[in-house]
Amino acid sequence: MTQTPIPWEDPARTGFFDRFVETVKLLATAPAEAFERMPTAGGIGKPLFFAITVGWIGIAVASVWMVILLVVGLSTAHRISRGNAAIAVFLPVVLCCAFMMALMFMGVLAGVASSQ
Repeated sequence: MTQTPIPWEDPARTGFFDRFVETVKLLATAPAEAFERMPTAGGIGKPLFFAITVGWIGIAVASVWMVILLVVGLSTAHRISRGNAAIAVFLPVVLCCAFMMALMFMGVLAGVASSQ
């Protein structure tokens, strides 16, 4: 008897979001069944992409939660408005991202110039 693969690996299912959500539900509610249904052959591409996707979603959720707690904690500890606390949290992040983007742009320009 052939067991159906997990939703993420099932070619009969369509839709990225549907397969993703169904696989996460299966892993959360019936992990033993999910691991029994996982294929043992066929490459590492699909499982790796699933793991990276779950990881990035986890990082995004944790980052948002961290920023909320930082803003609330900073405003409470220093008795300042939440708006000023948000500026204190986000301004260094924005400046750091802008600096990194400028460095990447200069690297691309240097690469283009050296290839000419």
